[in-house]
Amino acid sequence: MDFAGVPSPHMNWESSNLPDAWRKFRQHAELMFAGLLKKRGEDENCSYLLLWIGEKGRDIFNTWTLTTEEAKVLQTYYDKYEAYVMPKTNIIFARYKFHERIQGATETFEQFVTELRLLVKDCAYADSEEMVRDRIVFGIHSPRVREKLLSVGSELTLDKAMDIARSHEIAQAQLKTFANSPHDQVVHAVNTRKESHKRTVKALHWSSNDVAERDKTCGYCGNQAHSASNKCPARGKQCAKCGKRNHFAKVCRSAYKRNVHAVGKEALCDEEDTQSEFFVDAVLKKSCDTEQAFADIQLGN
Repeated sequence: MDFAGVPSPHMNWESSNLPDAWRKFRQHAELMFAGLLKKRGEDENCSYLLLWIGEKGRDIFNTWTLTTEEAKVLQTYYDKYEAYVMPKTNIIFARYKFHERIQGATETFEQFVTELRLLVKDCAYADSEEMVRDRIVFGIHSPRVREKLLSVGSELTLDKAMDIARSHEIAQAQLKTFANSPHDQVVHAVNTRKESHKRTVKALHWSSNDVAERDKTCGYCGNQAHSASNKCPARGKQCAKCGKRNHFAKVCRSAYKRNVHAVGKEALCDEEDTQSEFFVDAVLKKSCDTEQAFADIQLGN
């Protein structure tokens, strides 16, 4: 029977955890009695409770011996059914379960602390709030929150511990919102494109250097550069263009030669050597024991 669209309480006697099933049933029933059935008499509410408790619950009721007055009091039913579903508590085992409880990686803090509050009820501690506070510190998933809790020291209360943990959880959710914002995604995309462009330019630079190195030729024979001068085929050969030795005509530079006044007051080997040779912008002065001197130069870039 539903009231104004609100479902009626239902006791699950097939549950593997009868104490928890009874707790949920009783809470639902008390909400109905305090709300929609508030104007009904308590004896009438007892009838509603027997209706909602189901066939199994009524069979249990029939085993009781109640006076007429007891049968009209809801607390009588609460006490009797609770005594039936609640086994004798093993305090040692209950404390073991409490101290083994830690927060899961995906579990919210509210779920964690609610479970701790339920577990501590069976532990018979003199100060259950203090034990829940300690268990939060020891069992919380985030090392950063644990550090904050420990930094408070002996002034840490259960309320303070819960406030710190909740604030951290809210802050983490807000940071995720910022990280998923369109602005951050655009900035990330721009930065990614910049890095890609840098890598491309760098690759092209390497490629051009490789080509330049590959295309570098010997200034004496015109072939690819040699690692040692004695391997050059032009060594000892006479140039057909200028008549000088140690180079071929195809690389002869005599066409670019022009005479200028000698710079400096150094004594040279002979009259012909009193002038310097200029190849483009490089001053190449002849030495006394070689016929020619060459230099590789770079113009601009």
